[in-house]
Amino acid sequence: SHTYSKNRLYLNTRAYWRRNEDEFRLRRNEPSFFQNIHTSDVLAIESNGSYKSKLGTTGFGIEGRKESIESSNLGNHERELVGLFLEQLVNLGEKTDIRAGLYSNYYSEYGWKHFPGAEIGFQATPSIRLYSGIGSSYRIPTYTDLYYRGPTNIGNANLTPEQALSFELGGKWTKENWRGELVYFNRTSQNLIEWTRTSSTQPWQPQNFNEVIFKGVEASAYYQVNPTGKAVQVKELMLSYNFIDAEFVATPGLESRYALTALRNQLIGGVLVGFGKKVEWNTKMRYVERISMDPYFLLDMRVDYNRLGKLGFFAEASNVTKADYIEAGTVQMPGRWFRAGFMVNLE
Repeated sequence: SHTYSKNRLYLNTRAYWRRNEDEFRLRRNEPSFFQNIHTSDVLAIESNGSYKSKLGTTGFGIEGRKESIESSNLGNHERELVGLFLEQLVNLGEKTDIRAGLYSNYYSEYGWKHFPGAEIGFQATPSIRLYSGIGSSYRIPTYTDLYYRGPTNIGNANLTPEQALSFELGGKWTKENWRGELVYFNRTSQNLIEWTRTSSTQPWQPQNFNEVIFKGVEASAYYQVNPTGKAVQVKELMLSYNFIDAEFVATPGLESRYALTALRNQLIGGVLVGFGKKVEWNTKMRYVERISMDPYFLLDMRVDYNRLGKLGFFAEASNVTKADYIEAGTVQMPGRWFRAGFMVNLE
């Protein structure tokens, strides 16, 4: 990677190659029962920058990427991507700013697609900022969606990319040690890719659905406590809530695999406690309710020693209460598990 900055121009360029070698076994100790081996490569170069002028800040970028996979199950495939984007930020007075842009990309299988978007922000008071945005996007099918073959799942080579139009309206509040945010969002998806089957004896296969609407709200609040010099002190408190209403119209006689496990309500609380100057104890609690599934509660904890120093250590425990839960589909999530390690800051 390389960064160039001079006067009003900023430019960052990077190139990379990434290879993943994956081995999947349906039964861990019986590879002959069902085993898939994949080797995937991504080779890419991209450049992003900005230029400040009397019109405001202009953002621009270009990327090129080649992806390939050699798989015992999916076969051998490759695709190329070219992407371009241009956006302009304009300040109207001291309180209002408008950002508009266009992203265009080319996939070798699907040709050119163009995605405009716009945002507007208004500083209502020194503590309150209001904003709104609208934008379009799409997601191409994965190789698994297209070509997978297994005892319970079959790909669909006739899938088309998902497309979505998203809108949000929100506000941010900042005052002294407090930070808060409230957002309403609406996302209308066309050709949503969803795994379905006609009966429990049939394998799952992805299909495109005409229209699915997701709408909901997100709310969060953070409070940072001023240092008191005490040996034990609460340093930060946080609370957030998410609600999603998914208007998914099921086709008669067709069972959906993931739609009925979509998130509906989620409440997260957290507290960060300091012990002296070098030890921090972070606790996160999460209550989750999904469509057509029983709600569950998760508790995670992490202890850091000398986190901001040159050499730090950490230990964490996830799912302390050993909750029995599934996040999506039929995949059972881990019970209680632990992790520990160290961090080195080279700056």
